[in-house]
Amino acid sequence: EILQAFEGNRLDYWVTGYGTGGTFQGAGKAIKAARPECKIILSEPKAAPLITSGEKQARKDFMGIKGVPAEGHPAWTPHPIQGW
Repeated sequence: EILQAFEGNRLDYWVTGYGTGGTFQGAGKAIKAARPECKIILSEPKAAPLITSGEKQARKDFMGIKGVPAEGHPAWTPHPIQGW
């Protein structure tokens, strides 16, 4: 949808919030592949610094998928971006 909406126009920046990382990874990869000049900006709530905290989340393998979260992230707290 994003690439379609900007077809024929510049797409200098794409800003997204960080929750589970799915949108950031999925849409981010698609945008970068189609528009390598686009800068991707990641924003996260101050109350839930999953990236900037530097704390690693425990991971496990599940049903053949490597790196699935084994438990909640230690820096996560409820916040409005997630609808809490």
